[in-house]
Amino acid sequence: MAAFTGGEILIFPIILAVKLRASNIFLAMAVAFVGTLSRDWLLFLLFREKGRQLLLKIPRLKTKIGQAREIIDKNNMFVFLGYRFLFGLVIFIVIVLGLSGMSLRKFAAISLIGNTLFIICIGVFGYFYTEIMLEKIIWVHEHKAYYLLGFVILLGLYLLVKKAGELLVKYL
Repeated sequence: MAAFTGGEILIFPIILAVKLRASNIFLAMAVAFVGTLSRDWLLFLLFREKGRQLLLKIPRLKTKIGQAREIIDKNNMFVFLGYRFLFGLVIFIVIVLGLSGMSLRKFAAISLIGNTLFIICIGVFGYFYTEIMLEKIIWVHEHKAYYLLGFVILLGLYLLVKKAGELLVKYL
């Protein structure tokens, strides 16, 4: 569900569960793959079918989509292999591809290859770097009192400066 809603980064807690022997890495990666692939296809098909109405209502959007499609066409191999790694732009790229009228066959190839590379890279990276993440989480847990004290001091300074500013404005 997290991958479907755009939370591919939540694969790291899943990999943590794998490291703690609470889950299976292949199952976790398969579920993440199905989720990301499903979201891509849902958006692509939705904007491929209903997006034309949107373009008719907003003609300016048609030129912007055309410009974005030209950029995607010029960097075809990059989009083909790496669009999944562009956090924040993935949904936009899939929408542009849907609005541009790209063929189902071409999108299927892009989506399958992009999602496969992404899930394998994130899964492998997460699996091997979970130990470091655990060490950092433990370190933060051990030093949380210092973080809390620092926050309280910063909050106090902020309130002091704010009050001093109000007094200056009042008396000047």
